[in-house]
Amino acid sequence: KLTLYLANPPEEVVAVGRALCTLYIRAKLKKCGLFNKKLGLTRVRSAIGSLIACSTIVKDVFPGLSCACQELERMYPKLYSNISRHTGPPPADGSVGVLLAVGHHILRSDPTWGKVVAIYCIAAGLAVDYVRQGQNEQLHVILEDMSELLEDRMANWVHSNGGWYGLSSHCRPQNQEVSVTEYMTIFGLVTAILLVAYFIVRFCVTFGG
Repeated sequence: KLTLYLANPPEEVVAVGRALCTLYIRAKLKKCGLFNKKLGLTRVRSAIGSLIACSTIVKDVFPGLSCACQELERMYPKLYSNISRHTGPPPADGSVGVLLAVGHHILRSDPTWGKVVAIYCIAAGLAVDYVRQGQNEQLHVILEDMSELLEDRMANWVHSNGGWYGLSSHCRPQNQEVSVTEYMTIFGLVTAILLVAYFIVRFCVTFGG
């Protein structure tokens, strides 16, 4: 599977990555008792479009991604919940995506699987915050932000590091292999970046109107 997937183009990495984000947001909202069909989250088939082969990759990879995200959230529950408390509310016109701002800072240096997992945790945490605040339209912004991050910063790296199956081999559901050291590094990085994101969003709210 790994060798086969390495031959796939980065655009398929983007499609799978967006589908994984949709699935994890759905799972997180269900866990919090917030999910309903009116939220407009697309199914995996819609997310991957005509790239039918990608559905198998999504099914294979999602358990490992979900487990890694939950482990990171368990280790740092205050960091990945009530994220909008750190960043402030998004601009009403949706001109600034909080996930995009945070993700660009996280990925200023080379990506790692730990950083990738952290971005998915932030996406799900923001989704929970926005649904609780009645800002369901922000779910679409989160997914668009994730797509842009994948296209600009992550797709080529994921492609060069075993595709999404590389993540599966890095963090298995029954044998978590994302190191504690990497998690601690991500914790410090995300804490600082959320503070930066707060000022970015506040600036855009103040001067974007």
